[in-house]
Amino acid sequence: MSPQPCTERLLQLVQTKLHLLEQLHTFSLQQADWIATQETEELLRCLSRKNEILDSLQTVQAEMQSYASQPAEQRIWASPEQRKACQQMLAKIEQRLTSLLQLDQHAVETMQESRDLIASQLTQVASAGVLAQAYQGSSSEAFASSAQLNLEG
Repeated sequence: MSPQPCTERLLQLVQTKLHLLEQLHTFSLQQADWIATQETEELLRCLSRKNEILDSLQTVQAEMQSYASQPAEQRIWASPEQRKACQQMLAKIEQRLTSLLQLDQHAVETMQESRDLIASQLTQVASAGVLAQAYQGSSSEAFASSAQLNLEG
């Protein structure tokens, strides 16, 4: 029995999806580094590249969706080894997706912490500016009052 061309294409799609997820993983690790070092330009380039990969992944996923309606038992493979290889790649895909979700969640948390720290620092700077203005205003008034006393006395 010869394999159906659809199983060959399915295998190619699974391989492509795994490859794209591996690329995403690499960029997610770089993203974490750029966030930690606060390299905004590099972070934006990394996010742009991740977005391109996600677009490709979406295209692959859409094509894979057509196989979801066919029961796996009805697919005819070139060999049991090929079917097993496909199953192993699917398991790796699930592991990689879990890892990517964890990396992205950590990146979001790190960026939120950084945002909160910057907001706190800005609040402190603003408060210090208000205090400085208030102090300068009261110092000028005190100086003017003492100058008047010296002139009168």
